[in-house]
Amino acid sequence: EDIFLEQMEDAYRRYGFAVAVVSENARGLKGVLGGEQDPNLVDDFGHEYYDGPARYLAGLIGKSLGVRARYEKPGTIQRSMMSTTSRSDIQEAEMAGRAAVKAALNGEAGVMVTLARA
Repeated sequence: EDIFLEQMEDAYRRYGFAVAVVSENARGLKGVLGGEQDPNLVDDFGHEYYDGPARYLAGLIGKSLGVRARYEKPGTIQRSMMSTTSRSDIQEAEMAGRAAVKAALNGEAGVMVTLARA
C-alpha cells in the first residue's frame, strides 16, 4: 500500500491527476486489500472474489493524500462510452439480443447466444 500511495502521489504531482487500474482480486502483503478475511464469492472454477479493492484504495488515497478519489467498475465505464462503439459491435449486439429474446420466447433455457464470425 505504501508503494502504491507513493506512485499515486508522484503521478498526481507530475500530471495533476492519476489513474490506477486494479484487479478485483488485488492483494497486498497482508492479503486481500481492505482487510477482508473471506471472499464474497467463489466461482465454479474456485476463483475467489473480494469486495472493494478499488473502493478501499480510493478511500486510502483520499485519506492519505488529501485529494478527491473515486473508483469505477468496468461495466459503468463501458456503458458510458457508446460514442466509441463500432458499427459492427452495435449490429452484432442487437443480433445477439434478438436471438436471446427469441430463444426465451420459445421456452429455451440453459442456452447462451454466441456469435461466429466468418
